[in-house]
Amino acid sequence: MVRPPEEVQQVFVKNCIIFWLLAIVNIWFCFETYGANGIRGNNQTHSNSTVTKQTANHSNSQITGQSGSKDDYLDDLNPNSVFCWPASRQPIRVFISPAVGIPGYKENYLDLLKQSYQQWCEASKGKISFVFINNRKQADITINWVCDKSMFTTDKDGTARTFYNENGIDRATVNLLTIPLPFGNSQEQDAVIKNVCLHEIGHALGLAGHSHNPNDIMAKSVQSYNTVATVSLSQRDRNTISRLYSDLPAIQARWKAQGRLTHDQVKNKVSPQVKEKFSLNNAAVKAINANDLPTAVKELQQTLQLDPNFQLAKENLQVAYYNWGLKHANGGNYEEAVSCFNKALALGQKLHYFKPAEENLQVTYYRWALKYSKEDNYGQAAIMYTKALELGQMSHRFSGLNVQQMIHDYAYCLRKLHQNDEADKWESKIQK
Repeated sequence: MVRPPEEVQQVFVKNCIIFWLLAIVNIWFCFETYGANGIRGNNQTHSNSTVTKQTANHSNSQITGQSGSKDDYLDDLNPNSVFCWPASRQPIRVFISPAVGIPGYKENYLDLLKQSYQQWCEASKGKISFVFINNRKQADITINWVCDKSMFTTDKDGTARTFYNENGIDRATVNLLTIPLPFGNSQEQDAVIKNVCLHEIGHALGLAGHSHNPNDIMAKSVQSYNTVATVSLSQRDRNTISRLYSDLPAIQARWKAQGRLTHDQVKNKVSPQVKEKFSLNNAAVKAINANDLPTAVKELQQTLQLDPNFQLAKENLQVAYYNWGLKHANGGNYEEAVSCFNKALALGQKLHYFKPAEENLQVTYYRWALKYSKEDNYGQAAIMYTKALELGQMSHRFSGLNVQQMIHDYAYCLRKLHQNDEADKWESKIQK
């Protein structure tokens, strides 16, 4: 009898954890990899790219953004995603998740994070203020320390997600990677952490997009520094946040006149159709958080009927199908799991949950094959093994599975079907 290899169970358990979520705020923990963390309300996601080993210099910059201005980078940003925290929401309440026991975390990271908040507060010239609280439920911004790099969809060191409504930013979630870099001493590591903190907080404050100047904190690539003391906002960073919070309506009016602003946010006017689609999307998010996946799928499909190009709804629908697939797979309903994962994949490979859906589809086929083998239904088992192996060959990855064990199990199945030559061919791949 073919027994399920330990690797299959480990991979599936790792991928099937559903994150505990509060409203539409994503809460990430270092031991969790996949789940509902991709759920998004009216939000914009931002991230840093790869850390580069180079010396930073924030002075005497000659690089300009799209606007041609040397003293800010407002026109480098994405006009349709730039919002501010309303004055009525000041001070912004910040909750920092406990980091006890998280690999890579050091006690001084908390001070570096708070210093980063203070720098942005000073740069805003009094328009932004913060207060640190101990109650996650009351937080406007939630900070999570993360040790699992696989939680990030690309090679990056932090993410920020801002949720907004017609009044501006409503809430935000920031995730900071604690894993040490492959280079640099302790001081350089601390400097990079502070850079990432400053960068992601900038996104959480409404700076959607990146500066084209590599010397700005809000540049796409994170710089490497010799000491923490060398990490600070550039003058362009300071000018940009100050002007954004001083005169957003005028900035948006200029963008609108340039044809760069496609939504009507200049006077905080939102059309009934836009309100309806966001309302449906956010109701679907709540349904996903409550694990009511059929309702979530229905509401997101209605959202896409209103606006077929609504990317946010597509991403959330992919998450809903993905979580539904996990739920079916964990219950042993592999046919429905396969259907859900395939629907998630059909929404597009550029979305966040394409890779997790593809990987869990492969795991599902493998577990389905093992189930058939256990029942001595080797014909059906062979079909499922073939599908699992084909997925790995197409994507050039095997979901963290023990591929040799899977091939060995497949060969065993083929021998039971008296297909010894085919079994020999597959087993020869193990030897190679």
